[in-house]
Amino acid sequence: MATIALTNLITNGSFEVNVNGWSGFLTNNQNAQSTLAPLRVTPPLAPRHNEYGIAAAQMGTKTQGVVYMNPAANLGAIVGHKYYIRSQIRLRGTTPGVVSVGTIVNALDPVTGANIIPIRGIVAQVPLETGLQTTNSTDWVLIDAIWTADTALFNPRWIWQTTANSGNNELYGQLDNVVIVDLTATFGAGNEPPLFAIREGVISYSQSGYWDGTADIEMPIPPVIASDAISPGLKGRPYSSQIVLQEGTGTSPFSYSLSGLPVGSGLSIDSNGVISGILNLDEGQYAVTVQLVDAIGYTTSKQFTLDIGEPPLIHDDYIPSASYLQPYTFTPTVTGSDGDLTTTLTVTSGTLPVGLTISGATISGTPIVDGQTCQITVTAYNIYDPEGVSKVFTLAV
Repeated sequence: MATIALTNLITNGSFEVNVNGWSGFLTNNQNAQSTLAPLRVTPPLAPRHNEYGIAAAQMGTKTQGVVYMNPAANLGAIVGHKYYIRSQIRLRGTTPGVVSVGTIVNALDPVTGANIIPIRGIVAQVPLETGLQTTNSTDWVLIDAIWTADTALFNPRWIWQTTANSGNNELYGQLDNVVIVDLTATFGAGNEPPLFAIREGVISYSQSGYWDGTADIEMPIPPVIASDAISPGLKGRPYSSQIVLQEGTGTSPFSYSLSGLPVGSGLSIDSNGVISGILNLDEGQYAVTVQLVDAIGYTTSKQFTLDIGEPPLIHDDYIPSASYLQPYTFTPTVTGSDGDLTTTLTVTSGTLPVGLTISGATISGTPIVDGQTCQITVTAYNIYDPEGVSKVFTLAV
């Protein structure tokens, strides 16, 4: 998490004090009917979110209520900037079974709705809560969006519209906890967080997701894969390689996946980022992509090269005997994939005959004492088989 100072451009968006700067209007079948002063909802009609809210009343059949910032309170926008717009709505009334939907738009004409620019389209249908005096409702619905400003005029409005016959009973939609943040000004162009990330940060700050002025919000940090390479492997052998994340990035738990390998490779990746299995790939190099999604919804991926090689093989069955006072040299024949292929010779029993020396993978010299013997262990290993293979030979003079 990273602490970021976020400024809410809306003052008194929880309507605890008043509804100054806000207006409303009603339409019937999309035609402007009348303007009205929004209702300030107080207890017991708004049992949550500091007990207050704002509403536009509705009367009649399939009416549409709108609450908006009046022209004097126009925020203004910087074209190209991204804005996070957040609010909660709840639909209430006296007619059972009526359903409404909620929308956020940016309209040039608050009365006629001309030149409406959608910010957030229709949200999931919200069941109407019946009984205006009900105090135990939890049917608040979040409407939030990230809007890229394509006009300097920024006068958002919240619309709720019934989708069933409401008769002549009183209906209204209640708005609360309005938050607008200029993400581009805060994070910089191109670095604005996605909707799910800003939503998570706001919710972690408060249950209602509202604050006045500037607040320090804990924002999730996208995961970063720190691993630069994965381990090489051998066909038919157990394989294991750990994917490591940069410390402090991402939010657990994580979900990993592999792609790019041939079907039947034998490998999979678990929730801890460990690639494992019995390798069923021939010698060669394979492009494999590791993708992960964190608990917040951030996704990242990285491509690696999986290098499959052959293990070392010592072909010699014996070491030729050395002859007294005769020049001698021996280098074992070892094959295997070139990947730090290394061969070592070690005296594991007895003493190397006087006059002979070991240098790297070669025994050489001239024996000056007859009848000496010793055991030589030849070991070969490479990056594909770091434990290596060994053979024990007897060297006699």
